[in-house]
Amino acid sequence: MKKLLKISCVLALAATFATTASRAADFYVASGGSHTTGTGWDTAFTNIQAALNAASPHDTIYLAGETFAVTNQLVWTNDFVTMRGGYRAADALDTPGPCDPKQWPTTITRDSSINTRLLLINAAT
Repeated sequence: MKKLLKISCVLALAATFATTASRAADFYVASGGSHTTGTGWDTAFTNIQAALNAASPHDTIYLAGETFAVTNQLVWTNDFVTMRGGYRAADALDTPGPCDPKQWPTTITRDSSINTRLLLINAAT
């Protein structure tokens, strides 16, 4: 009976990890996106904050290799979210596609007249 209980616990734990992994989503940010679902380069969010707002733990945000100008600080509050930049972002069917930060650098900037930080990471690990 104890062996059956141990096997049941292991299976329940494995199912929990499999469910968590299967829920992970990819979001995309590119100025040429339609700013709808953010789930591909063609539907990409046009600003980074929208992707941060949509992301949940274990999600990945892919940034096109371009310059993103922010007017307000970006606020990152979700745990275990990965953000990656330097993607070509040219083909809706090729996600995330080629990544070469030297060829397609991702830059986050703000107007020098705006006195704010670029990114606030709060309660995220």
